[in-house]
Amino acid sequence: MLWSHNTLLSDANVNPNDPNVYVNSANDFALYNVLGGVAAGREISTSDDVTGVTSTGIQTPNGKICFGTGFGVYSIGNGNIIYDDSMRTASNGGEIQSFRMSNVNNNLDTKDLSNGVSGLPPSTRSRIWLNIERGVPPVSGPNFNPLKQILVGYSPCYGSDCATTADNDRVFDAETVNAASNPSIDFYSFAASSTRKLAIQGRGDFLNTDFFQLGYKVATAGTYTFTSSHDGMFNTKPYYILDATDGQYHTLPYTFTTAAGTFDNRFRVVFENLIGFVAPVNVCNSQLTSIWNVVYAQLISGVTSYNFEIRNLNGSLFGVFNGINATYYYVRNLNIPGIQYNTTYRLRVATYQVDNVWQYGPECLVISPPPPTAKLTDTVGSNPGSCGSTINNFTTSLYSNSPGELGFLTSGYRFQVSTTSNFATGTIVGEVERLTNSFSLAQLRPAYNPLPNTIYYVRVQIRYDNTGTPTWQLDAGGNPVYGPVCTVTTTADATGRFRNSELPVFNVKAYPNPFSANFKLEIDTYSEEKVEMKVYDIIGREIESRIITASNLNTIEIGETYTSGVYNVIIKQGENIKTIRVVKR
Repeated sequence: MLWSHNTLLSDANVNPNDPNVYVNSANDFALYNVLGGVAAGREISTSDDVTGVTSTGIQTPNGKICFGTGFGVYSIGNGNIIYDDSMRTASNGGEIQSFRMSNVNNNLDTKDLSNGVSGLPPSTRSRIWLNIERGVPPVSGPNFNPLKQILVGYSPCYGSDCATTADNDRVFDAETVNAASNPSIDFYSFAASSTRKLAIQGRGDFLNTDFFQLGYKVATAGTYTFTSSHDGMFNTKPYYILDATDGQYHTLPYTFTTAAGTFDNRFRVVFENLIGFVAPVNVCNSQLTSIWNVVYAQLISGVTSYNFEIRNLNGSLFGVFNGINATYYYVRNLNIPGIQYNTTYRLRVATYQVDNVWQYGPECLVISPPPPTAKLTDTVGSNPGSCGSTINNFTTSLYSNSPGELGFLTSGYRFQVSTTSNFATGTIVGEVERLTNSFSLAQLRPAYNPLPNTIYYVRVQIRYDNTGTPTWQLDAGGNPVYGPVCTVTTTADATGRFRNSELPVFNVKAYPNPFSANFKLEIDTYSEEKVEMKVYDIIGREIESRIITASNLNTIEIGETYTSGVYNVIIKQGENIKTIRVVKR
């Protein structure tokens, strides 16, 4: 402990019990140990009754003091302090500091304020000096702001110099100095799981996940500023102040406001912790098999909010997303509206911001899966499917499965039918476009009349709105993308008329419902008779009447001119009648 005479010599600082003794402050003591030194506040060395040059710098001890400078030692045990000629240095000024009054104008003889070689070679130490001072540091001229300095550093610990507790390394830790008078500012750090207030804190091996808690005490409310300096690995490794009042990370210098008092839980120093994707192994630079596939970011203890950035290959931002849910906040997939298939995306993840800017980890390139496809349904157990079926009626409904992708809504099906498995030119007998996932061979009419005793090959193209606009599935070259091919075989006596054992199908639905602009009708029927449609308002007045071909019903837009309200839509085909209630917003 080096007494620096930081408190001005004046009548205001006289000990009331002894007028010949001046009262010192905790801010008067600079501290030094093997890890390094911390300054005794800011030097305000001109007394009130002596004129001369005023010094307002920060003198951090470097371990070498000139003759006549006094020091004290904080002892953790009994024994002698040895101070002899072997400890003298041959240097005649370059690294030597004085913490006493000089003979000229009672000013401190600062000589050289740089940190010299002492204790341990600098290559084995990486240190951060933090200062807290009242006000905002001026850009030029003298700085009279009250200031307190602390030191936290990483260095090897040797043999008996190491203690068994994290905050009591014999020559690497130093507590703040308590004095009779309270300083205007006190500043300290805490070791892990400790309440000891350390002015110098030594640490061992460094980890990116390290942090250390800061505490301070101020006598005056107002504006204060953190500043810093560093050496070793911190010349290239960033560190930040985390302010609990806004939850933000801030670069230094950092200016804040505070009330008077003691605050031990507001600030901590944290280090760069840029996280990447760790599972599944080799997920980066690979193609996913489904948009349900998840990628896992590195799990950081205590962090529950992950920010996933997704960019297109050209660097343009696709979007920023949280984890997939509250439980798996560190997990993401591409099950997102607008994601394109067979497309490369750039993924990054962040867990914190610095001055409101997210700090992202390394980039991970993933290729979205091939687009999903549909096909005629398979037989499952006792439930017959349409794929591979044999039918004896051309009006039999053939059903397609619907892809189970949550990221888009299937809004259309094209059933393409051929008499050859490779759909060679001239063998495609027709296509049936439907809003629902079923069709019949009878719907190939009138362009093509299905034949008995024939094998037909059927494949399906789907339309979906993952981009916000319904789009028929195409490959990169603009060609239709179909699902697997299925066969449908007609019997030798297959016909388009109903057999007595078969019941006709007649189902109608309106979509969307409720609607804001217009709606359409989807009909599922074996019959090719025309459809009569009538619309009535809620009090029974007929609003509209049409005669429509069944195959064209789903292309008609209805209700554009209707006012908001409830309407009854009656659909009649032959002897079949359906009534649907629709609502216009």
